[in-house]
Amino acid sequence: MSQLSLYVNDRGISTMHYSGFSWLAGIALFVWALHRRLYLVAAIALVYGIVYTVFSAQLSANAQTVLWIVQFLLFGSLANRVHRLLLERRGWLLTEQERAASAGKKSP
Repeated sequence: MSQLSLYVNDRGISTMHYSGFSWLAGIALFVWALHRRLYLVAAIALVYGIVYTVFSAQLSANAQTVLWIVQFLLFGSLANRVHRLLLERRGWLLTEQERAASAGKKSP
């Protein structure tokens, strides 16, 4: 379950941060990075995609499937953590955070 956070920088610009698993990053890291305006991460993802394509072409179909699943889980689980880390490193301040719903209780 994801949690929303609102970050603001010193110029008053705000951005939303989603914690939890990122399906888009798992499927297309380059697109996810562009969506988040993480251009260095997008460039690294593009280079990685080229190297991955060349490397995986030499593997069997089963090995390609296993490698893709590992990559999907790794990128999907780490992407939003990296985004939060980069926001905090660049000086963005956490202003508001979604309250977690209590387990077993319905909200009125």
